Amino acid sequence: MGKYFIYHMKKTAVRFAVMALFLLVIVNTTVVRHYTSSFSGEEVYNVSLAAFATFSIIAPAAVAALEFSQFMNRRNLDTWYSLPVSRRDLFIVHFGNGAVQLVLSVLVSAFLAAFKISRYPALDLADTAVYFAYAIGAMLLIYMLYTFFFVSANNVFDGCVFMFGAYIIPRCVFNIFRNFYYAVNSSRGFLGIYDTELPFDGDGIFSTITKLSSRYESLIEPVRTRRGIDMSEIKIPEVSIPQAFVWTMICIVALAGAVYVFTTKKTEVVSGVSESWFGYRILIPLCTASALNSSALAAGAMMEDPVMGIGLSLVGLIPSFIGVFVAYVIFRRGVKFKISDFISVGAVVVFYVASLLIFRVLLG
Repeated sequence: MGKYFIYHMKKTAVRFAVMALFLLVIVNTTVVRHYTSSFSGEEVYNVSLAAFATFSIIAPAAVAALEFSQFMNRRNLDTWYSLPVSRRDLFIVHFGNGAVQLVLSVLVSAFLAAFKISRYPALDLADTAVYFAYAIGAMLLIYMLYTFFFVSANNVFDGCVFMFGAYIIPRCVFNIFRNFYYAVNSSRGFLGIYDTELPFDGDGIFSTITKLSSRYESLIEPVRTRRGIDMSEIKIPEVSIPQAFVWTMICIVALAGAVYVFTTKKTEVVSGVSESWFGYRILIPLCTASALNSSALAAGAMMEDPVMGIGLSLVGLIPSFIGVFVAYVIFRRGVKFKISDFISVGAVVVFYVASLLIFRVLLG
């Protein structure tokens, strides 16, 4: 396995160079902005870690696709599996190579960012090492999640759609939960409860990445730009520890699932329709249920105007089912739907009617 790992690293060295160079260029132009305020005449320093947050979300998806897409061509599988390397070792090499390239790309750019920050005495360099340690950890967790969703598919297109589902699925689940939570607590008012102070949000691990960046931007920025402000009143963005812990466990389990799927996938299903429960089977009905649940919430809130409520119901139903039809055509690669597809759609309709009735009772 060691020889194959070295061979694969050399083979993908150009990819790493391009990825690292791209991040270096972005970091060089965005990490620190230094200018003189036109109002006060004071020097202002702004730190932006958005490049690292964006890279940590997008790059793992690209790397996961590049590392494992070659195993989704049935004609190439005989060559891959004829190598004196087990499937488990193949997974370890390709996953590990991607992880190494991601980490090195961030580390190289982190040194550049630290150098640029250190040039300005007003900026606090001490927190940068802590930030990059957390950012790399969160990026690797996202990489684990993407890898699971990608290898769960049987072809590259579906794999890319499934990786998008890594963000959409928890978002839809949280949206449904939040709608019911709002309806139950509607007496506190729309603005008071819809954006709740729950320790979780629909963005999951992706929220952790962005909030880490916001938090450490606030910590690194200079005190000089806050002259005359009570520092105790400045709210530093916080990262939800319960959410970070839960998603750490989810991503670790996802990695174990990716190993299992990769090592047990049958050759004959490769390049075919992706039947994974972590793909279209969940993604299509869940996205539809989330959209219709929001429509039911809006319609349920229109008790005083039944006509408007009915109109909102139709507005939610018609485009949703057009979208469902198109989604299932993409899933099945045609219009030959299975009984399970009709059952899923029927369950979504039942859920929508139940949601509408519940919201009418709670908000009436």
